[in-house]
Amino acid sequence: MLTFNAGSLLVLSGLPGAGKTRLRQAAQGLPEGAWVSMDELRRQVLGTLNVLNGGRPQTQVRQEANDVVYHMAQAIVAERMRHGLSTVVDATNLTDADRQAWIEHAQAHGAEAVVLIVDTPLDECLRRMSGRTDWVPQSRILEMLEAGASAQGKGDGFERRSVHPYRLLTGGETLCFRPRPVATEQLDVVSDVHGLLDDLLVLLAEAGWQVRDGVLRHADAQRRLLFLGDLVDRGPDSLPLLELVQRSCEAGTAQCLQGNHEAKLLKFVDQAQREGIERWGSWANAETGMNLLKLPEERRQRLLAFMRGLPPYLVHEPAKVAFVHGDVHRFDPFLSLREDLVHGQSGFRQGVDSDALYAAGHRAGLNAYLVIRGHVPPTSEQDCIVSIEAQGYQKGELRLLRFDEFLAARAAGVGVQAAVRQALRVRACSHDQQAHAERQFGLAKALEALTSRKLVRRSLDPSKLLRSYKYAKEVFWLGAWDESPYLIKARGIVLDAAGTVVSNPFDKVFNYGEREVGRDLPDTLPVVEALKLNGFLGIISPHPLKRGELLVHTQGSLDPENAYVRHITELLQPRQRGLLARFFSQRPMTLMLEVLHPQDPHIVEYGPDEHGLYLIGARTLGFEDPELPEDALDPIAEQLALRRPWWRRTTLGEVKRRVRECRDEGSMVRADTATQTSLLKMKSPFYLTTKFLARLSSKNARHLFGNPQDFKKHQDEELYPIVDAVAARFDLDGFLALSESERVRAVRDIIDSQQ
Repeated sequence: MLTFNAGSLLVLSGLPGAGKTRLRQAAQGLPEGAWVSMDELRRQVLGTLNVLNGGRPQTQVRQEANDVVYHMAQAIVAERMRHGLSTVVDATNLTDADRQAWIEHAQAHGAEAVVLIVDTPLDECLRRMSGRTDWVPQSRILEMLEAGASAQGKGDGFERRSVHPYRLLTGGETLCFRPRPVATEQLDVVSDVHGLLDDLLVLLAEAGWQVRDGVLRHADAQRRLLFLGDLVDRGPDSLPLLELVQRSCEAGTAQCLQGNHEAKLLKFVDQAQREGIERWGSWANAETGMNLLKLPEERRQRLLAFMRGLPPYLVHEPAKVAFVHGDVHRFDPFLSLREDLVHGQSGFRQGVDSDALYAAGHRAGLNAYLVIRGHVPPTSEQDCIVSIEAQGYQKGELRLLRFDEFLAARAAGVGVQAAVRQALRVRACSHDQQAHAERQFGLAKALEALTSRKLVRRSLDPSKLLRSYKYAKEVFWLGAWDESPYLIKARGIVLDAAGTVVSNPFDKVFNYGEREVGRDLPDTLPVVEALKLNGFLGIISPHPLKRGELLVHTQGSLDPENAYVRHITELLQPRQRGLLARFFSQRPMTLMLEVLHPQDPHIVEYGPDEHGLYLIGARTLGFEDPELPEDALDPIAEQLALRRPWWRRTTLGEVKRRVRECRDEGSMVRADTATQTSLLKMKSPFYLTTKFLARLSSKNARHLFGNPQDFKKHQDEELYPIVDAVAARFDLDGFLALSESERVRAVRDIIDSQQ
């Protein structure tokens, strides 16, 4: 008797006439639909052909649609593996190259796969085939061997070994699938843990469990743990908990079911690696998924393989007890679909008493097992289905049911629900999920809401796992800054798919006079002034997903092929890349750079020796973290071989006087305190006048005087007061009649009066 766990894939390998059909006829407990036969599919597609073989009528399976039949069989096997159903592939599969495609379907879903090689001599296969009504010509069999030999470049075309788990058969064996068993009756069953590792360890300690050598072990070496799934999400220690359970399962002290949160996590990672994550329904699941993607490759792959291989159920056959994760209406160890067992069959619909539905099926003889589950609390008290889930992640309880004591209580006549109430319990108090969600996801939710209102523009990186947020121009001309305190954060801040800040540039700093900023500050106020260079803002952070690499971006783009992003990377020297990688490994933060590139001309002209990257700001990655003061930026710039604009301590009045007469863009003004909070930007009249007039062609002048408000929509906010003043003081003909010098003088007077 060859016994395999239900849900396994058996790949038969052997020549026609080897005895594969006899294996099917002798199989015991073969689930419905489990046998996937290429010959049966050929019959369905094209039927059979009656022929004469040596003067004797025989039936020949037609081969003309082999490609179609192969794809049909592949689709059937893929679907059965996805649903966790036992499957036998009946095809020749003479080489590992033939077997590989079937095996991959099992691997994709963590199912066990075994190649069964029926090694019957060729002469015996031909002898049997000659006497069969259902006939394959000898020439066709020899072609199969020749094709296999050609593909391998050796042998007779039939590989009697495999790189995959395999068994050599004679064709006379009996195949049998069995329900997946628990390891022992001496079992401690734990409900959904959801990353609450500290609370779990308290609960397990009460039951005699300790962590030794990185593995959960009991003083009684015969005892085992069974986790009902949902190890991850919501709590603070999802991945450490997952790794602890993985090690314990590998050591043989624990077993674990797949919960819906493990299934969602696998789906998240698969989609992230295949096409990226533009939207995801669960912030908590995305948080775990992003943390998993940030792990070193080997650790990540081990955890993924572990989760894929988790079974959807286990049974204790002597007591007819099944352990599942979800709230099921129906349970059959051979026919229940994986998603029903993992996700439940009620789908969190309100008012559905899934436990009562299961009990009704039990009374009707459809459900043969008593079910112990997790996922959601009991929907009603029944004598054939119980839940030990008590929403620990919502400050409820974690529970542990001693299965052997549960069975003993039942044998003594104690009711099922009363026996369950003897479970060990611990109040989950180590983590406030609601507070964590507000802290972790609040910024992302706010920025997404602003994006849907078109007040913020969102751009994705090529992987679609990082997203940058930049306030829209409409915020200025709508005067919408008071709509949300998060708008000032949308200046190129980058979040991952879980809302974690991975690049944290400057908040919005307003120009002097905008929204009355700076009007109430005295000229005697001590300030720190830094030269405002006339380039564009470049931003560099450590890449969150590519260890040792840099995330280089602008306020509006994460695309490495964006022209401005390329300008930054072109100016980065190889030595600087190494210095930055080393710096970020010790101090993860965001650096802000003024980028002066020869292909990006601005109002202020710079010589070739002035082009380059200038460090103008830095801050750590908490979105409320302050910017580093100017005197802290100097040593960083020196360490990274970056330039710095000049800066000084002075007064606000002195800044005004300098900016009024300078021919650069202006100044950044910060409070002269320990933290040097940014107060405002001050732009020079030279810069504003030149910029305004450079944009005022005859066509744009007609637009300005024809519709000043619409004209402003297409301008930078610093020009809005000038647009309003010019439109109020002049008409189109009068303005166009001015000479160039008169226009300069007129605009300069307006700017002086505003400052």
